[in-house]
Amino acid sequence: MATIRKRRKKDGSFSYIAQVRIARDGHRHAESKAFPRKAMAEEWAKRRELELMSPGGILSAKWRGVTLNDAINLLP
Repeated sequence: MATIRKRRKKDGSFSYIAQVRIARDGHRHAESKAFPRKAMAEEWAKRRELELMSPGGILSAKWRGVTLNDAINLLP
């Protein structure tokens, strides 16, 4: 489920924090990202929720950015 929060920056302007949390099949995943406009935050949150709810979405997000070398080094 996505949550959008309004946050005041030091210069007095606002930014919007979109937070997505998904728990599925014993796996949990949470992401957040800041945007200058609320509509942008809502669009990202909807798109990201759909990506994570697709089959294998949470596992692929968990391993995003992990190189083969990192995965090999995780082995005992």
